[in-house]
Amino acid sequence: MIPILFSSCGFGLSSYTAFLSFACIIGLASALLLRRVLDPGVEFTALGAVPMFIGALFGARLFWILQYGSPYDVWRALFFWEGGWVFYGGFVGGLIGVAGYLRFVGTGIVRGYDVLAPALALGIAITRVGCFLNGCCWGEITDVPWAVRYPMKLTPVVFDHYQRGLLTPDSISTLPVHPVQLYNVSTNLVLFFVCLVALKRKRYDGQVSLTFLCGYGFFRFITEFFRGDSPEFLSGMTLSQVISLGLFLLGSGLLFARAVKGTVHH
Repeated sequence: MIPILFSSCGFGLSSYTAFLSFACIIGLASALLLRRVLDPGVEFTALGAVPMFIGALFGARLFWILQYGSPYDVWRALFFWEGGWVFYGGFVGGLIGVAGYLRFVGTGIVRGYDVLAPALALGIAITRVGCFLNGCCWGEITDVPWAVRYPMKLTPVVFDHYQRGLLTPDSISTLPVHPVQLYNVSTNLVLFFVCLVALKRKRYDGQVSLTFLCGYGFFRFITEFFRGDSPEFLSGMTLSQVISLGLFLLGSGLLFARAVKGTVHH
């Protein structure tokens, strides 16, 4: 685990920030390449990343405040540099930001989403590497052979185990936990290739976007069972699991309905 990649003159670059930035660059480059090769009619340029990135930062911060803080502090969502981000908030905020851009340039929003879906999956996979190195979004305690232990550094997982009384003053590491961040890396790489194939073979606008919603919702629902940092929200499920289940049902339901409609027409 390397929470700080390097530090100089009192400034430190965290692993999460570095990999989040890397994910944005690679994701944007992938989206521009996919647009050029597979759907040149989509008017998405590098400028589209600006409203998307701003919307994602604001949404991720706002969702974190609503989930873990106080509703009276929602105005602090503007202070995104304070940390405390939640993926689903960033996901919604990013979609809103890019939707505004696509509408401005005259491209169909759903068609634009189709091009961005594989790039988004790839970006999430890269970001989760940063989560792993940073010691956030950690897994539940386990004894599986591939479990990982985090060294005693100022990271969220160490702080959590210490608060729960699982560590002693002479502890040299946390208890073994699921490397759930790496589970998410793997599943999102799979989703990237699935969406890429769907984009090459798509028959209607929205097919790739729905494939992403269905796949991400399914994978995230499963991996949430191994998370150690998410409190229960409803019927033993975390809030992210509830949202993931909703995305899976929505995506799979609409894909099925469209498939049935296509069969009937033929």
